[in-house]
Amino acid sequence: MMDNNHATDGQELSYFMHDGGPDDGFGAVLGQNFEDFIDRWTQLAFVGPEFWILGNFLGTNGVDPDAELGKNFRSWFFAE
Repeated sequence: MMDNNHATDGQELSYFMHDGGPDDGFGAVLGQNFEDFIDRWTQLAFVGPEFWILGNFLGTNGVDPDAELGKNFRSWFFAE
């Protein structure tokens, strides 16, 4: 669920699930905001969305399409 009515600049987008805990990615930062997350996730062809897949592509600021794994993944689908 997203609450766009109360979003503020700089509010990070986090991963939540109904039955998970910290080991399952609960609360992990996906992006600096929704637009940032969608931009980064799009570059990875919307990999996942299960955390056991998406979590492999997370950096310190959320989904990181420019990390080594992200670059390798993209090279399978896109000519760079």
